[in-house]
Amino acid sequence: MQLGVAGYGYGWVFPHDDHFSVGVGDMARLMSGPRARLADFLTAKGFDPGLAAAARLHPLPGGGIRREIARGRILLAGDAAGFVDAFLGEGIPFAIRSGRHAATAAARAADGGSSTQTIGRHYERLCREDFGRHLSRSLFVTKALHAVPDDFLIQVLRDHRLSEAFFAIPTMQTTYDRYILRTALALPRLLARLVINRVRHP
Repeated sequence: MQLGVAGYGYGWVFPHDDHFSVGVGDMARLMSGPRARLADFLTAKGFDPGLAAAARLHPLPGGGIRREIARGRILLAGDAAGFVDAFLGEGIPFAIRSGRHAATAAARAADGGSSTQTIGRHYERLCREDFGRHLSRSLFVTKALHAVPDDFLIQVLRDHRLSEAFFAIPTMQTTYDRYILRTALALPRLLARLVINRVRHP
């Protein structure tokens, strides 16, 4: 994974047995010319930039349950439901977990003890309680970090304690709530570094 390839997003190269999965991602409103960015990334990594012409572009809604995910006998799970970490672009853990919740809800429907409307509400509640807050906080962190000046964001990224805390989020060793709290407590330190950096490099 390489940061800074696409604005606030990143590029990735995942090796497989006989091929590579290569791509770039960023927030939709910032992602102008995605094929050109992908071509540049392919070139930088030693791949044929012409492959970008055949690349598939996919918008991924992120930030949690912000749309209808259950209607009648249909339950949306994973990316289709928008279960994507808005900051990391990560969706696999939530696809697995929402799939399990959908199976639980479907099993209840198969027992014949609940209406489809009740099943939908049950499924939505399971997802909300399991990871809804995590995903909504990921969107908050994304918007907050994209709103601050670039030189302040650099201070956040360079802070060893904050970066250590951040990389514990994907492994579920910590939460976005704890990361937000740590960042808030670190503000005096970050602002001091920012001021010093601006004085040294006006």
